[in-house]
Amino acid sequence: MNIGLITTLDTNIGDDFIRLGIQRVLRQAFPGAEPRWIMVNKHRPETVWPAWHPARRLPAWAPAWRRAARAWGGSRFHGCDLVVQCGAPVIWRHCARCEWNVPLWQEVVGALHRRIPVLNLAIGTAYPLSAVPDRIDDERDRAYLRAILGYCRLTTARDALARRLAAELGTEIPLIPCSAGLAFEVPETEAGGNLVLVNYMPKGGHYDFNRDIDEAAWDGVLAEVLSRLAPAFHVVFLCHDRREEALAGARFPQYERRRPDTPAAYAALARQAALGL
Repeated sequence: MNIGLITTLDTNIGDDFIRLGIQRVLRQAFPGAEPRWIMVNKHRPETVWPAWHPARRLPAWAPAWRRAARAWGGSRFHGCDLVVQCGAPVIWRHCARCEWNVPLWQEVVGALHRRIPVLNLAIGTAYPLSAVPDRIDDERDRAYLRAILGYCRLTTARDALARRLAAELGTEIPLIPCSAGLAFEVPETEAGGNLVLVNYMPKGGHYDFNRDIDEAAWDGVLAEVLSRLAPAFHVVFLCHDRREEALAGARFPQYERRRPDTPAAYAALARQAALGL
């Protein structure tokens, strides 16, 4: 059984957890099928085409050439029995401008969805809490989201806002937990230890949505919390990438830093922890 996965690769280990959880669910849904995973990195949407295919190399500003090139042969998803987008933020302001909309959803999935089932599992939203919308105002975003909701036999939401906005667009979708929580088997032995794992990002997250969060104040709060924990626990900074690792070393050099390079290594470290911040 060939299953195409729209995912991210070598981007963020959290995306790997989401994909692993979805793969576990699909293996259970199709017992004995022995899936062959056809993974496409949505941040490089041209990789949906085989390496030899001219559609890989034709620019977005040449739509007529791209349409002609698609007649040369099928995408890597054409031989799949199922295509699944692995959970991610799907709805945000100007989401229609994402680099995978036209080359992946419109040119490939849109052409295949009537003969190959497409699922969009664990979709989320990305808005500042100060500007949570009641509806999608941008007409391009509305058209894009209605299109991909229409292509999919099943869409599930991992947050309530995604469900509400999809309903406002005319599609009811179920709200279920994010698949990242299904990435690993529950260990037989109880987890826990004296580690406190800390993920540190400036201003508290990947994005601050131009809210001008006081970075120095945030660092001060974290320093105060860790100074209270350090006498009783072993504090370890758990870093997503080299940038976070370098930043933690510069701002909090007194604490140990770890950057697991695989989901399994991340899970093994997490099982030793009493607490995560």
